[in-house]
Amino acid sequence: MKLLHADREVLVVLGHAFIDSSCCGVAGCRYAFVPGYLQGWHDRKNEDGLPVSTVEAVRDRAEQRAIEEAIRGQELIQSIEFW
Repeated sequence: MKLLHADREVLVVLGHAFIDSSCCGVAGCRYAFVPGYLQGWHDRKNEDGLPVSTVEAVRDRAEQRAIEEAIRGQELIQSIEFW
């Protein structure tokens, strides 16, 4: 998903994990990876012809916390990781 934050777009990759043999039965979680601020959406293609976007990593911890809050405000997420 693309998240608008502080007048910039942030690329957020959402995922789901399911565990069917945990100690308490079936379990799962939702997670998010944040590659960074979008600088170019599908602005080129890789050697397999798949679209590639250009991102700038979010290095500032205060910005990361603000982005985490924005994601959690829209999605039920257990884990958020920045690249």
